[in-house]
Amino acid sequence: MQSPTAFFGFTPGSDRHIVHWDKLCAYYRLLAAESDRVRCIEMGKTTLGNPFLALIISSPENLTKLDDYRDISMRISDPRGLDDQTIARLCEDGRAVCMQSMSLHADEIGGAQMAPALAFDLATGQTPEIAKILQNVIFIMVPSFNPDGLDMIANWYDETLDTPYEGSGYPKIWHPYGGHSNNRDAIAENLVESRYVNQLLFREWMPQAYQDHHHQGAFSGRFFIVPYENPVRPFCSPLIWRELAFYGSNMAIRLESEGIRGVISDAIYPCRGHFGFHYMVNSHNIAGMLTESASARLATPIFIHEEQLNNPIENTHCPNPWPGGEWHLSDIVRQQYIAAMGLLSTMANHRSMVLRNMVQKALRQTHAGETNSIQAFLIPPDQHDRFTAYKLVDILQRQGIELSVAAEPVAAKSGVYPAGTVIVPLAQPKYGVIMTLLARSDYPDNEFTRRPDGSIAAYDVMTDNIAEYMGVCVVPAFSAVKVKTKPYCVSPGTSDLNRAFPASENDSFRQANALLNAGHPVFRASNGDFHANTCPEGALPVRLARLGVFQARVGGNPDEGYTRLLLEQFGFPYKTVEPDNLIEALNDLDVLLVPSYSADSLRGRGTDPETLPPAYRSWLTEDHEQALRDFVERGGRLLAFDAAVMYAVDVLRLRIRNRAEGQPASAYNTHGSTLRVNVSCSPYTLGMPQDALVLHFNSAALEITERVNPEKYRCDVRFIREKLLMSGLLIGEKYIKGLPCMITAQVGEGEAVLYAFSPQYRAQTDGTFKLLFNTLYIM
Repeated sequence: MQSPTAFFGFTPGSDRHIVHWDKLCAYYRLLAAESDRVRCIEMGKTTLGNPFLALIISSPENLTKLDDYRDISMRISDPRGLDDQTIARLCEDGRAVCMQSMSLHADEIGGAQMAPALAFDLATGQTPEIAKILQNVIFIMVPSFNPDGLDMIANWYDETLDTPYEGSGYPKIWHPYGGHSNNRDAIAENLVESRYVNQLLFREWMPQAYQDHHHQGAFSGRFFIVPYENPVRPFCSPLIWRELAFYGSNMAIRLESEGIRGVISDAIYPCRGHFGFHYMVNSHNIAGMLTESASARLATPIFIHEEQLNNPIENTHCPNPWPGGEWHLSDIVRQQYIAAMGLLSTMANHRSMVLRNMVQKALRQTHAGETNSIQAFLIPPDQHDRFTAYKLVDILQRQGIELSVAAEPVAAKSGVYPAGTVIVPLAQPKYGVIMTLLARSDYPDNEFTRRPDGSIAAYDVMTDNIAEYMGVCVVPAFSAVKVKTKPYCVSPGTSDLNRAFPASENDSFRQANALLNAGHPVFRASNGDFHANTCPEGALPVRLARLGVFQARVGGNPDEGYTRLLLEQFGFPYKTVEPDNLIEALNDLDVLLVPSYSADSLRGRGTDPETLPPAYRSWLTEDHEQALRDFVERGGRLLAFDAAVMYAVDVLRLRIRNRAEGQPASAYNTHGSTLRVNVSCSPYTLGMPQDALVLHFNSAALEITERVNPEKYRCDVRFIREKLLMSGLLIGEKYIKGLPCMITAQVGEGEAVLYAFSPQYRAQTDGTFKLLFNTLYIM
């Protein structure tokens, strides 16, 4: 059987080499064909049509009984109804299941380059350690979480090899949509790669441990491993945090014994990080781990002087700091390999304990749900947007959450809800996931989150309440729900072209766009409802705007990527506009959408052009900005999201100021919280409820200063005047209370629509999609 070195002609991880995905696929398929320890499964195609692979590695005997072991793994993850004898038998007969994934962030190439050696050694090794791993563990490996991005990075590296730009960062977004935020898609599953990984995690296997291999900056510690630092994520099983310390200690000992310096744990990365894959699984009772290797310059070595390091002094978190020197991709590959093998070996040595712990976590989480003051969450059928409510329930089901539908009215403290209400009981192993996704929450303000300057640190958003993002009404039930139930089944209705498509439903925009794109006439009534075939009195014909989405030439922006994804999901045609073609493109556009780019990034400030090939040294200049003014003044529509709002204000010379400008985070901070707003009646708010929530991320506090012609400024959405916070954190309410967060400003014959939030954040904030969609038609 060929080793990776023999197959590729060099050892993966060698200086100045990156193995492309097609070659990696060929190797994994060869391993599976030649080894009875390896199965190679193509889960499906990636976003760009590449194979998405999962390898299952274990002993030949285990692989012949794979369905049995999968069944055991799923049963011990939810042992309700099993007697002690059955549980004991399952734990005795089962195998520990470990899943590890590589290079989710495509420029973090170490994992994808390490995986061939790991797979080969497990497929061919004869050591006692490997024999024990194969006997006691079923190892599921995702050798590249982002194959499309891997090829983008590999191609970029090959193109710049032996040039002044060798090893420079890829200047575009290295996933077709998600970029560095593709790991933030674990709940929504907007990306097909997310669906494949969650299928393995929650719908097929429920492994007892999951580890995701990443990179961090070049000048920090050499290698982060679990445990994470405080604060903990609430509602997780306490056993999870003990398991992470246990696994991390075993990996740390192994790394130290192998001479790896600069290993750090219980620092940098908090337990309460983003609700992405390696963090989210902890709420599922799966020990979720992250490794973070210091980066090289892709596959090109880097030399780091000791004084350049952000090294901690010697301490219990990092007892053996790295002193500096040359740093190679091979160093990254080696330490990730050691950690990956260390986790597998620990699970093999403690198989029975690992399985018993899974049972205990499930039972204790079920008990936590039973004793919580909230007993269940109710999702009534009479929602403002019923299709989005269906979508929420689908998200919950894909996470493996148990739910049912009331066959009769449900009485709760807040009222009586009709038959058809979805019931999500808390007394189940997924208790922690349910509370995170559906319960109103406050971000902690304590010794673990307070910085020395008085600000509060957050790794990502301060609330993960997906129901609030989506604008779906979810009702807590404070007593056990005891009604007749039936299985959940979606009944979305028909696509009868003779009926109205209500503006209150996001799906109506998709249906209307399908008709418009097929050449059918569509009319819109004054209340926003869409009509096909017939034109009610007062309705107007609509057409899709000629839409351009601005994309900076450098600095791949996930907000831009997820915007494109959302437009495609709902059938809005668009063209990508870059600085090089902006002036010409504006002649053929009705609407230009600028995603959340800061003014400095749009103008290229803070970027050294000498670090980029000449083709990428392109930013918005005074000529571009004059063209933008001309475009709007002659009737165009400019949409500016979040960080781009004050750029639009400056370019179009609007009389608007940012009331919170210059305020430190200790005085003004929302960092991904849901805030309450009032929605006015206007053409761009059609279909919205009067009271809504927006996801707010330290956005500009917009104050209109126009005194001569204030009628040229329309406030479409405005913050309420007190108690703005729904979930998360709000410091500095005084800066935004009562102020508009969506303004339409008349500029000549055209207009600018300013969103001091992101209405389409990561394609997850369904509750505010309509505030974007309404602007994308011409009537």
